[in-house]
Parts: sequence; C-alpha cells; structure tokens
Amino acid sequence: MKYKIHPLWWPALALASPVILPYLYYKNESYKLCIDNIGRINQQRIAEAENLALNKIEDFSLTAVVEAKSDQDFKTEAGISYFLETDNSNLLFDIAFSGESKAFAENFKKLGLAEKNFDQLVISHLHPDHMGGVKASRKNEFTLSPVIEDKISNIYLPAPAETGSKKRTITYAPQLIKNDIAATGPLRANLFFSGPTEEQALVVNLKNKGAVVILGCGHPDLRTTLKMAEKITGENIYAVAGGLHLPLKNGRLQKAGFDFQRIVGTGLRPWKKLDDNYLNQKISVLKDFHVKKVFLSPHDSSNYSIDYLKKNLAAEVITIKSGGSYQF
Repeated sequence: MKYKIHPLWWPALALASPVILPYLYYKNESYKLCIDNIGRINQQRIAEAENLALNKIEDFSLTAVVEAKSDQDFKTEAGISYFLETDNSNLLFDIAFSGESKAFAENFKKLGLAEKNFDQLVISHLHPDHMGGVKASRKNEFTLSPVIEDKISNIYLPAPAETGSKKRTITYAPQLIKNDIAATGPLRANLFFSGPTEEQALVVNLKNKGAVVILGCGHPDLRTTLKMAEKITGENIYAVAGGLHLPLKNGRLQKAGFDFQRIVGTGLRPWKKLDDNYLNQKISVLKDFHVKKVFLSPHDSSNYSIDYLKKNLAAEVITIKSGGSYQF
C-alpha cells in the first residue's frame, strides 16, 4: 500500500480536521514533553542495574508458536509468541492474540508443546498482539488459552495487569526468571498515541558466544536495550531476536484503506516519513554492538525492511516464521 491512508479517505479527513488537528496537537505536545524524561529514566535504570548470576548455557532454541509469516502449514497473525528452551529451562514469551484467534492454540498443539514441561509466562509489554488480544489489552487483564491454562503458574509483567488466579510478578528491575534466563526489567518507550510504555526483553548467555537478547516489539530504543543486556550479563551481544518495528513501505495491518502499522505502530509522529535512514539507524546500532546474528520478527517489519537488513547488515539475518525452530 503506497499511502498510509488511502486517498479516498482524504476528503473525510479534511472535513474532520477541526477535531483531528487539535487532538494531534495535544498528542504532539505530550510526546515532546516525554522524550527527554524517557532517556533519563532508562539511563538511570541501566546505571542501577547489577550483574546477574546468569548461568552460561550450551544450547538455546526459539520456537515461533505464532508469527506473521510461515513457510509451513502453521497459522499466522500480526502478533508473536515464542517458546524458549535452554539446557535446563523452558518458558513461554508472549501469547499473541491467543484470546481472540485460533492461531496460538492450533500451532501450540501442532508443535507438540503441550508435552513440554514449563510453568512460566513472560510478557514483553501490554499490547494486544502480545498479551492475548484487544479485549485483554483494554481490560488490562489476562485470560489464558485453554491449552496453557493448566500449565502456567506465574506471569512476569513489565507493568501491572490482572492475572486472575495466576501468580503475578512485576519485574520492576532486571531479575532472573530461571537460572539461565533473565529479564531486563522494564525499559520505557515514548509512543505517540499510547504515551509512555514499559517493555522488557529476555536475555540468555551462550557459552563462548555471548548474550542473546529476545525482544517483543523493541519499542524502547534498541541501543538502550542492548546496553542493559550487556550490563546484566557482563557479556558482548551475540544475537538479537524478535521485533524491531520496521514497517517501511507496507505494514502488516492494513484495513479499510488504513495502514495501521505505519500510522500507529512505529510510535513516531504519524506524519513522519519512514525511509532508509530509519533502517540505517537500526543497522548502525547492531554494528556498534558487533551483533553476529539477527532473528527478525516479520510481525512488525515489512518485507522491504527485512530484505534491506539482509543486504546491508554484515550480520546473518534470519526471518522468524510460525512453526519454525531456531538454534542459536
């Protein structure tokens, strides 16, 4: 889709401009006020973080329960859910739109994950495509899919939300989830429409390689997230996996003439034009940290962006797809 908003909508938007323009002005003023605070808050969190006693592991794999693309006969949607396995630990990271679609449950069963031993669920951030759907996000409340309801005993969150009968752990700071898997704790992002948003990543430490950082959407500044991962592991960054929010040219959520990812999903001002410079900024950060592998989520990045990174980043770039299992 060439336009963020199809030209057929432009006359209607012009008529609605007396309402839309004041709203955008208010949002823009709030956005500007938050920018400096966000950077200060995140730097303080990094400064206060301590090295965690994170066990080094030989093997680590990520299985995509849900992603936006698949080469196999697995369901897809514009959300993510990953099953993570180390030498000694298993856990689930995010649950896509599992409260509103069949993709999660069908893929989960087809992958044989119901037979796996795990009881921890980590949520990257409280957005619909990561915590179970629009209804869950609006109510700020989790309703787990029946396929994992009896398995999950504890849900790790970067900000408060209702978890029903399940134990809730809010990761206000970096902490161990398992002896070999750590959460960065929340890092703050400033999203134009949503305002300040807390998001956490997961980190594992591969023996003789370095740290692997697993992202949900990567809303917080990428450099900030990787600095936090280095601080809590004391290791260089070997690989990054997950979302980087790169919907250039086309987003994955297009409905009724609106490209919602390019309007809302980037967190930037909706009138800001995304071009190759935006991609080059991400590439620069990955190069600065000498990242060797990037496992990129297509749920928030377009085909153009994925191809661009593959051509212009020295690191190996792999597209994560539903049903795929990736060894690090």
